[in-house]
Amino acid sequence: MNTNRAFLLVIASALLATPGWAQEPIATSFGELQGKIRLGQTLFITDNRGTTIEGKLSGLDAASLHVRLGRNEAAPPLRLSESDVNNIVIVRRDRWWDGPLIGFAIGAGTAAVIEAANSRGIQKFQGGSIVGFGNLCALVGLTFDLLNKDKVTVYVQPSRTKN
Repeated sequence: MNTNRAFLLVIASALLATPGWAQEPIATSFGELQGKIRLGQTLFITDNRGTTIEGKLSGLDAASLHVRLGRNEAAPPLRLSESDVNNIVIVRRDRWWDGPLIGFAIGAGTAAVIEAANSRGIQKFQGGSIVGFGNLCALVGLTFDLLNKDKVTVYVQPSRTKN
């Protein structure tokens, strides 16, 4: 296998990858929601009328949710009771550092196998292709980590979960 085919194989497999997050159980009360979301996290909240608002979590207790709308830190947060909220969705992002590590390992390993197979013991081991291909694949991994996000529903009002 030549270097061009190996490169195309790595790029194709990276493009076909999908997120592999485990599905967490959906909370049906604000008490269950604690620990699933954190202060400052962006929430997409749909109320019982179907209106969706975006805001950052500024407080949560068993009876109410406090959300800061916009960038004005001086404005008081909006308080929503549990009965006012139909569902809450968050955007989960991938960790930015694991993709480059995995990409480098795959790229460097692939280049090492190709270089070892092509040298047949005649040439001195160089290693430049290993570092170069590893770095290229690390960049691909970083790109995927930065672009990889998924919307996850973390809360649904109990009356909405029954069909």
